[in-house]
Amino acid sequence: MKFNTSIYPVIALVIFLMSGCGGGGSSSQEPVSDAPSPPVAEDMPNSEDGPLKTEALVAPESFDFTTARTIDFNIKAPAYQSKRAYVSIYSDYHETQNLGIQPKHQSRLLMIQLQEGMSEGKVEVTNDVDKVLVQVVSVDDLSYVYSALITIDPLNAIEWTF
Repeated sequence: MKFNTSIYPVIALVIFLMSGCGGGGSSSQEPVSDAPSPPVAEDMPNSEDGPLKTEALVAPESFDFTTARTIDFNIKAPAYQSKRAYVSIYSDYHETQNLGIQPKHQSRLLMIQLQEGMSEGKVEVTNDVDKVLVQVVSVDDLSYVYSALITIDPLNAIEWTF
């Protein structure tokens, strides 16, 4: 009797698959689970009370969900009562040896014209900002007239006179 040689790989595959299925057999050991058990909270409501509702969550009174705050600014430049100038406020900056403090222009919060040497209003900043860079730019010669790094006070206000 002559066998075809192409049948040997098929027989080897069938034997391999059959041995991989494993036998029945029984084991007295419990299966090991890698899944962690869920935490147990003593304050959780009973399942008979129904699912926990959002109204049941309690946060301390001092907890604040806001990620930004509004600050008031009042900038006075008496020397520019009759000249044209703009004020820019930046939330981010970097320091250089040659040029001093330079703004990161993509962080500009506002640019507003001085009216009779004064400018006031409100601007919103994220809670992580504790200092802002304020620059006054002269329109006549396009130079920075004044630049200052100002710490935002606890009342969320910027008062600056130069």
